[in-house]
Amino acid sequence: MPKPRLMYFPDKDILYLWFADGKERASIELRPNVTAEYDAKGVLLGIEMLDASPFVHDLLLPLLEAAQAATAETA
Repeated sequence: MPKPRLMYFPDKDILYLWFADGKERASIELRPNVTAEYDAKGVLLGIEMLDASPFVHDLLLPLLEAAQAATAETA
C-alpha cells in the first residue's frame, strides 16, 4: 500500500488526502463538504474536503497553541 499523500489546492480551497491511486467509482459524504472516494472494488482512494480552510484552521490552531505552550513551559 502506498504512503498517504496530502495535497492542498488553494485556488479552490480543497484539501485532498490520497490513500491509493485509481479511478473513483463511488463516494460517501462523511459530513458536509467532506467526501470519501472509492474505486470499483471498494478500496478507499482518498478523502476530499471542500472549503478546507476553516476546518484546517480549527483543527490545527489548537495543536499549534498547545505545542507553543508546552515549549514555553520548558524554557
